[in-house]
Amino acid sequence: MEQVILGKQNRFGRSSEKMEDTSQICFQEVDGTIVFFNEAEAVYDLNEKEPDDLELKSPKQPKRKGKKESDLSGLTVRRIDHYLSEEELEIEFGVNGWKQLP
Repeated sequence: MEQVILGKQNRFGRSSEKMEDTSQICFQEVDGTIVFFNEAEAVYDLNEKEPDDLELKSPKQPKRKGKKESDLSGLTVRRIDHYLSEEELEIEFGVNGWKQLP
């Protein structure tokens, strides 16, 4: 019984939230004020030169309409109907468990 209680305490008990990773951005004091939400602006070096060549992505082309029909137009279509007799349907689904569709 004691092992069950200790297991529950270990699994669902209080845990401390000590930060082990010191490289993680956290609340910090900049120029005498505590920064809560603008960590990126606080740690950014304003004297760093901007890169000259930025990669610009080309806009995504919209999908062409009717491509599926044109791709499938060369394929032949064969219709195969599958029917069961009334006796087979009653064996499979019961007396009132099926309905024949047109």
